[in-house]
Amino acid sequence: MESTLYKSIFAEGELAGEARGEVRAYTETITQVLIRWLGTLDVAFRQHLAAFSDRAILRAWQQEAIYLHGADDARKLIERSKRRLCRRLHPRGGTSS
Repeated sequence: MESTLYKSIFAEGELAGEARGEVRAYTETITQVLIRWLGTLDVAFRQHLAAFSDRAILRAWQQEAIYLHGADDARKLIERSKRRLCRRLHPRGGTSS
């Protein structure tokens, strides 16, 4: 007989897995569309994108990527994405040395 705690833990794990799957799908779509327009993508950008986990932002980038009209639009999306990724990886403030 399954306990309430067990069911709760299982449900949380299931939701976390679904979230990771969504993030992976958004990231893969963005990557493939950008490669379609540009031929290649910078490895560092791909790594930063893969480490990003904000589903709402990734979904917005995915939607934008789907409707790109050319390589120039793809480069603009990458630049906007890089700024957001950089802010997440290197937030302002904190302690100074």
